Amino acid sequence: MGKNVTRMIDIAKRANVSLATVGRVLQGTGGDKIRVSKQTAERVRRIAKELNYRPNLAARQLAGRKSKTIGTLIDPLPTLANTIRLAEIGRRSRELGYHTLFLHEHPQPDLIRECLDELISRGVDGIICVHHYYPGTYDKIAKIIVDSGIKNIVFIDKPEIPYDNYVGVDFEAVSELAVNHLIERNKTKIAFVLSTLNWLSGPILKTGYIKALKKQNIPVDDKLIWIGTERIDNQLDPHKISPEITNKIIDDIIIKQKADAIFADDIWAASLINVLYEKGISIPEDLAIIGHGNSPVSEFTRPALTTIDLQYNIVAKEAVNMLIKLIEHPEQKTQPILIKPKLVIRKST
Repeated sequence: MGKNVTRMIDIAKRANVSLATVGRVLQGTGGDKIRVSKQTAERVRRIAKELNYRPNLAARQLAGRKSKTIGTLIDPLPTLANTIRLAEIGRRSRELGYHTLFLHEHPQPDLIRECLDELISRGVDGIICVHHYYPGTYDKIAKIIVDSGIKNIVFIDKPEIPYDNYVGVDFEAVSELAVNHLIERNKTKIAFVLSTLNWLSGPILKTGYIKALKKQNIPVDDKLIWIGTERIDNQLDPHKISPEITNKIIDDIIIKQKADAIFADDIWAASLINVLYEKGISIPEDLAIIGHGNSPVSEFTRPALTTIDLQYNIVAKEAVNMLIKLIEHPEQKTQPILIKPKLVIRKST
């Protein structure tokens, strides 16, 4: 054991109490056989804090006690979604009396296995995972996590393996909300713009768009569906868009197909607004634009972007709630949860 690691016996010597007393105060051991006064308990906790004591979580779990710690596997990519998820997972965990270990690693099988080994060694009671979401790794990563031996697992968004413990965004409802709003604005030639269908949300958004049009008895025009990786040769970064691509979208679906509305990711929608402004096209009079994501950029376009809030904070909160339920009430069944999005109306529609 390293010289800087504080043991319970160190605390016992400093507080001049028995090891059993320290165990009762800090780990709840001994049951009713060990009685500790309030003053002694406060002294033990104070000394433990002064000595920077950290409990051996793995040992607690092997002894059949909860570590009151959950792990979170998340990619280090600093996206808005990840930022919101991290903040809410940490906040909600603390609110429910749990600590959280966040492990940031790229979604590669060997690296994920290392992360899982680390979480197991720390004795976590369960994990929340978003690593299964990345193109090319869906089923592989999810299977590694489920087969890890960790009992309680909750995925954020549905994994590509049979597994019901997940909380996600209702992406079909995202598209339906956008399409219905545009139709209420008397728009009928609504274009669907997406960088790629490779991400899990992409095909669901597209399906929701098509279903929403059909519900409103509006014909589905494939020429108004613009998928970047199908329209251009190179693979696209879904978080970036060049002026050249923006101009191609404008040429393909606004000039050639006479679209009167566009539904796109916030970043792509914002880029379109900027270029269309330079071209003298009036928004929303000539063309309505709606995004999804409710990213900060949506408030600073001119006009400000109407968008769909994906409620990432609620998704993260419900993921923590589901995980704690699995940990504390294993006899109760859980059901998948899809969180409904929220329309944020601004000036672009």
